[in-house]
Amino acid sequence: MRLARQPFIDGPDGLMARAEGHRILETQANGNLVYGLGLGALESRPVATLASVAIQTGRQVQVRILDASTDPITVTDVPVFAYARGEEVSAGGLQIQGLVDAAITDGKELLDRLADAFPHLRVGPRAVKSFSSLSGSEPVFRQLVRHLRALNAAAEAWAPGTPYRPEGITYSQESDQTLSHGNFGPIRDFPSPAGYEQARWSLHTKLTGGAGARLYFRAVKTDTSKVVLIGYFGAHLPCVLHPT
Repeated sequence: MRLARQPFIDGPDGLMARAEGHRILETQANGNLVYGLGLGALESRPVATLASVAIQTGRQVQVRILDASTDPITVTDVPVFAYARGEEVSAGGLQIQGLVDAAITDGKELLDRLADAFPHLRVGPRAVKSFSSLSGSEPVFRQLVRHLRALNAAAEAWAPGTPYRPEGITYSQESDQTLSHGNFGPIRDFPSPAGYEQARWSLHTKLTGGAGARLYFRAVKTDTSKVVLIGYFGAHLPCVLHPT
């Protein structure tokens, strides 16, 4: 639950207070006050727990949320997936990924959780602007999250001496004619994330939701890191074959 970051879960400036907002909440498990599990319930997150005599293996824990800002008090029971051992995380990797991705509800949440959910991705300013405007209700939103997941997974699995190849998504590169065109080429000069060289972007994934958006990316590997830069997300751009 991001315990290595400030602020921590509890306290007036903690993650719990941020999730609570203007409400007056109390979260309980088995009648006991909980914070980490409570945050997991409020934000639909899986939770890492310490193994103990009482909880030797992970399980689905029922967390009760009491909202005292309503009259009468509203009581909601929410199941939270809790993992107590490393082998449980390994065995449930796809399930955990699904839970994390489903908890990303809009563009702001996507940007807030980017470093945690997609640690190999770096997003440029133009893509940041596009992401931040997403409400989460767009037909393409879930597909965008899936494409980002595929790009991140491909970077994580990128072995030395092999090409970068995302799986499970459709992508291609621009033609030489489009990249060298006097008008169509320069519109693909998106700003790079801070600290990375500028370049004309070519590789892009093809999202079919809605009107069919494009996500331009560039994979960069060094001796110490493997990252995928995101330069643009938005409508299909004009090219030599489709000038309008």
